[in-house]
Amino acid sequence: MNNKIKQIHNENYIWYIYIFISIMAIISNIFEEHFVTSHNKKDYNYFHYINLGIFVISLIIYGYFVYLNYKAYLKNKKANNIYNLFASILFFIAGFIYVYTTFNDSFEEEIAI
Repeated sequence: MNNKIKQIHNENYIWYIYIFISIMAIISNIFEEHFVTSHNKKDYNYFHYINLGIFVISLIIYGYFVYLNYKAYLKNKKANNIYNLFASILFFIAGFIYVYTTFNDSFEEEIAI
């Protein structure tokens, strides 16, 4: 199997992960709604840690895209490749900052990205 086909198969797995993430985000929103209405700390912990898990998984995916875009840039140093690399690095940085703030619980309101 050539490299491009392998990359497409890997991207298919990422889409399956995104489906899982979407389902977990819906479950997290249910716990968040329960927390807002009942102020139960257990519901807060559930939605907080589910969101943390979602964004850690997303951060890993962002890292994978940084790696792919870096390889594409090294292979062919066109302007579009450097823009894609730069954009993927910015997504990775944004994801890292969000995971860091969520992990440290430095704010009360959860912000959806």
